[in-house]
Amino acid sequence: MRLSEICGLQNKDIDLINKRIYVRQTYKNRNGKIELAPTKTHRSKRPIAMLPGIDIVIKKYMQQKNINKMNYWNIYQNNDFLCTYEDRVPLRPEFVSKSLKNL
Repeated sequence: MRLSEICGLQNKDIDLINKRIYVRQTYKNRNGKIELAPTKTHRSKRPIAMLPGIDIVIKKYMQQKNINKMNYWNIYQNNDFLCTYEDRVPLRPEFVSKSLKNL
């Protein structure tokens, strides 16, 4: 997956029952505003099978996000993005890329 596709994932794109991730859109940051845009090509819209155990990791991650909602209630952003900071601000692809390089 492209970083913009990962950052554009929303909770509705995750199918834990059938263990699929559906790529439907990409994350775009235009002049400081978050936009969801179509995938790069028509063929880029696709289901991706989860590797074994990823569904468990995603379930735990979603549970932690619910805990964060209680802890950060006063600044918590209510959105549907999967990849966010603790206060639910969506992660930007540039941040993810830079963090991975630092690791």
